[in-house]
Amino acid sequence: MPSIANAPGSDSPVTWLADGNNTTFALGSVRNDGGVRRYVWVINESGADIAAGDWVTLDLDGATQGTSGFAVELADSDTRQHAMGVADTAMANGKCGWVQVSGPRASCNVADAVAAGDPLKMSSTAGRADAATVGTHHVIGWAVIDGTAANTSTVWIQCG
Repeated sequence: MPSIANAPGSDSPVTWLADGNNTTFALGSVRNDGGVRRYVWVINESGADIAAGDWVTLDLDGATQGTSGFAVELADSDTRQHAMGVADTAMANGKCGWVQVSGPRASCNVADAVAAGDPLKMSSTAGRADAATVGTHHVIGWAVIDGTAANTSTVWIQCG
């Protein structure tokens, strides 16, 4: 069976297999990569674009929340401290995409001061994680390498 490739910017819950065949995914569908990475198919109904690598949370105030339960928005410590995961690809407002909820991922949005081994929490900057204190903050993952000046790091996501 061919591997699943993302369908970033899809208008409906559809993705494509690597061989070009269409497969429909309902919102909330889960896929595994055969290892420790796990993803959930969601829709961005936040009113703003979400970049690949941004941390997202369920949009509990979103217009589609009552019917789908899988609308997302950028996560931050001011609105919701519990991230759902990291956007696998860019999602324009109103578009569907995969959110990675567990496992290792390169190029996650983190504060540049994050050091390898730091537990992570949501920061006050939308879509970005920062260093956490275990027992004080809700830990959403662990930095695998130091944060960079471009605000990225490889992270072990532990949201689901």
